[in-house]
Amino acid sequence: MKLTLISRTPELTLVACEGHVTQITLDAGGDPLEALLTTGAWADSILMDLSQAQFIDSSGVGWMLKCHKHCKQAGGRIIYHSAPPLVRQTLELLQMGRVLFLAKDAKAARALLDNQLQIQLVSSTHGLQRLRVTGVLTDAQLKKCTQEPLEQAIGVAGFAQRLLVDLSKLSDLNVGGVDWLLTTQTRCQEAGGEVVYYALPSAHRAVIDSTPAGAGLKIADNEADAALQLKGR
Repeated sequence: MKLTLISRTPELTLVACEGHVTQITLDAGGDPLEALLTTGAWADSILMDLSQAQFIDSSGVGWMLKCHKHCKQAGGRIIYHSAPPLVRQTLELLQMGRVLFLAKDAKAARALLDNQLQIQLVSSTHGLQRLRVTGVLTDAQLKKCTQEPLEQAIGVAGFAQRLLVDLSKLSDLNVGGVDWLLTTQTRCQEAGGEVVYYALPSAHRAVIDSTPAGAGLKIADNEADAALQLKGR
């Protein structure tokens, strides 16, 4: 594995990763990202380009998790993006989208970093799709979307599936966002699917409770409860 520092400013650090992200390449001693960035590495906002990563094993995934943990503890953030098919399949198999910040490309990574609205497909198995909504879910932000955001993430056919949608990463929510949640729920029902939202941050509960649309939403406290609601369909 080779890490290359593309650029570094107080606001943003760009790093490229190439080669095999495996135990052998990580055994040189010390953390390769910390060695590359030296002082204050974990407090940075880091976008790591994985487009040239050829292979990753469990040790490589463990290293990604460690970097994520170090950044979180130091007040930084690391977003991995542009993983090629082989690497992406491994990350999806291990459901790393439930823990790591993953983006399909550099543009999506920057949007995620800037707290824009992002809907990420975490996993898809046997007609059940797990998604995560991050950033700002407001009417103003929705108007900036060039395509219906959920449709962009899962396609039109996805509305006919069973959806578990994680809201824990929402940084802002207003009445327009609540209306969108209900519209999405209705659209799924009309297509023969179902959606259950879960892990809504407590800071946004008042918005839900204060709107007529909020009363019609299916929101569970956690993923396990949300899955039970789907099974009880």
